[in-house]
Amino acid sequence: MQGKLADMYTTAAAARSLVHATARAADAHAASPRRLRRDCAAAILFAAEAATRVALDGIQVLGGNGYINECAPAAPSHAACLRFRPRSELGRRHGDPSVVPL
Repeated sequence: MQGKLADMYTTAAAARSLVHATARAADAHAASPRRLRRDCAAAILFAAEAATRVALDGIQVLGGNGYINECAPAAPSHAACLRFRPRSELGRRHGDPSVVPL
């Protein structure tokens, strides 16, 4: 249990550190625009995957009780799963005809 919690903390801290380092580099214009775009995309991808992984691990730590909407961890896990899905996937899931698949 302590190992899983440590992994969750490490994953969240690594994502936060990468996002902050990328933001500092962008603010300082420390790299070419092409490299900054690549670094920003990498930071977004890593942070999104880390948020989803930590939220799902939190549910597992609670023995599945966090998945019920009445429990506190349910909201972040559902939000992480929805927030970081491509728009096209969300549109198809909810029947939105105005969203064009990628």
